[in-house]
Amino acid sequence: MPSCDMCGAQGKLFRVLVEETEMYVCQKCSKFGKILANPVTFIKKKVVLEKSAKPEPVEMIVEGYSDMIKKRREELGLTQEELAKKIAERESIIQKVEISQIEPSISLARKLEKFLSIRLVEQYEDKGGSLSTKSKSAEFTIGDMVKIKQRR
Repeated sequence: MPSCDMCGAQGKLFRVLVEETEMYVCQKCSKFGKILANPVTFIKKKVVLEKSAKPEPVEMIVEGYSDMIKKRREELGLTQEELAKKIAERESIIQKVEISQIEPSISLARKLEKFLSIRLVEQYEDKGGSLSTKSKSAEFTIGDMVKIKQRR
């Protein structure tokens, strides 16, 4: 059953213009805007989950990356500042990567791999069989959006 975009109540919904935004709201919430259309009946779509046929490879940074980078940099006789200039990165990023304060992004790891001639990125097969959705339910409220934004 569809639910109100403002309060989440279920029942008949009106298409209403609230502060220049079209929303589907219940009769109680319709007083906060201008009614554009009479009650609307929604058809609920089913969520269909299917296993993907082929597992996709996932790129991950190897464990012990910080020691590998520091060791190779020292073997080449470079300072952190010199390495940073050679690969067009900030010295502070190199420092944080070498002390494992941050994990390098895949693109940074690729730059370091190329310059230092070491292996930092490995591909793993996703054996769990990821699930994908074909269609989503029409029930999504403003409250759902607020919860999503709070998690980030």
